[in-house]
Amino acid sequence: MNVTKYLRRENSGLARTCLEHAKYEERLGHNIAIREPQGRLLWGKDHQPDVYTIHSQCAITAYHDGKPKFLVTHGEPLSSVGNGISMKAIVEMAGIMDAFIAMRKGELPIWNLIRRTYYVPKGVDLEVFRPLDGIERLEGEPAVLYYENIRGSRNPLYVIGAMAQVWRQNPKARFHIVNVTDKKMYETLSILIKHCKFWPFVRTLGGPVKQQDVPVLLNRADIVVSALYPLSARGIEALACGRAYISAGYDGGDGKYPWVVPEYSVEAFANTISACWADYGKVNYREYAERYHDEAESAKQRCEIYARYL
Repeated sequence: MNVTKYLRRENSGLARTCLEHAKYEERLGHNIAIREPQGRLLWGKDHQPDVYTIHSQCAITAYHDGKPKFLVTHGEPLSSVGNGISMKAIVEMAGIMDAFIAMRKGELPIWNLIRRTYYVPKGVDLEVFRPLDGIERLEGEPAVLYYENIRGSRNPLYVIGAMAQVWRQNPKARFHIVNVTDKKMYETLSILIKHCKFWPFVRTLGGPVKQQDVPVLLNRADIVVSALYPLSARGIEALACGRAYISAGYDGGDGKYPWVVPEYSVEAFANTISACWADYGKVNYREYAERYHDEAESAKQRCEIYARYL
């Protein structure tokens, strides 16, 4: 198949996921091109598409050409409404889409209201995200890391509260917050940490992290946490790096992952972090990612969906 992916050029998790999709679909023998909606080729070679996947916007020239089109729902539904932009754009494009493809089961009841939606598990590039030897570890036993983008209510406040409880029980525990890109958010967290005397356990409050540095960063931690709720995003890369992942929005990837936060509360986060560290070897995290979050398998499933419409 010739697959054209439409993507607005940006530095985001969405764009990086699209590149992962292209990489592994190409390995299956398909011709993949990533284009901006205005037509500029960003990745791959020029071709006449058989199928389109839409990752942010669709080119007007593709609206009525009769080719199958699939919108990949990168963003979770609540944020798509909350940001005041995404849901409107999705609904406006839905009429020209043959189907949606979602990466989290919890989204299906929403997206299926708008358009037929297929579920393909969120994959990870297991070649990029992998255990690394000789990496200097972050301070802490455990060293707990928060690195996802902060947006509105998706921020580490409840995890900070949880780490205060963890630290009282285990004075060696440390929390590291990085990838804070908004100046006001940085100032807010900084004032909060100083006022509440969180410095004994909050040992890092850092700025942007380059994408190429993320695998090393994840390897430096013991536990990676997410504040996203009720769904989960890119934090599962921690599992591919052989590190524990804790999120109130992660359902375990259809497996029997033990460190699922039962509710979005300070106490639930604290209890799950403590339980994870006390029995850290209960899970082989890399093997778990290989079984449930392999992008090579996800690419295969997506391409099987595309082929149904040809």
